[in-house]
Amino acid sequence: MPTLSLEPSPPAPPIPQAVTAPSPGIRPPRLRRRRVLALGGGLALAVATGTLYRASDQGVFSVGRGPAFEPWEAWRPDGSREPEALVGAAILASNGHNVQPWRFRVGQAHVDLLGDPSRRTGAMDPVDRELWIGLGCALENLVLAARAAGYAGDAALFPDLADPRHADESPWCSWTIWASTHRKAHCCSDRC
Repeated sequence: MPTLSLEPSPPAPPIPQAVTAPSPGIRPPRLRRRRVLALGGGLALAVATGTLYRASDQGVFSVGRGPAFEPWEAWRPDGSREPEALVGAAILASNGHNVQPWRFRVGQAHVDLLGDPSRRTGAMDPVDRELWIGLGCALENLVLAARAAGYAGDAALFPDLADPRHADESPWCSWTIWASTHRKAHCCSDRC
């Protein structure tokens, strides 16, 4: 049978530790809370200043000015470039997802409105419903601007492909323009 001894066991050998005696006058660097907060605040201020400068440089704060807003002023016919001004009114039409799915071919007495298949919304609109609605809105703006400028015209949806103007691609609509014989000074009813 084993015997039980009441003598103390020998002490375990000491675990070696690195000796780092502090040098007199040299303290290890420490990041204090105030220092971290000051650096973080300075960095945040620098980022905010850079962002505001960039936004100001890009015209974010100049509402209603800049190249993106030029069509809102340039669409008004001035007599020198009437068909282009009418197209300028047509491009302001609302359209799904702002893809502007149209192209225009402008002649002296006609404006062809073409659907742009490269601007389809794909799976979001598989049957091109929004594309067709956008083309209709562009045509409506074109017609209203033409009437306001004193023009009348005929819109032919899916015009005749035998027309030599339509040899390279088929337009969705062709708007034939002519100067109206009478132009109202102002419009008093719903229909001008």
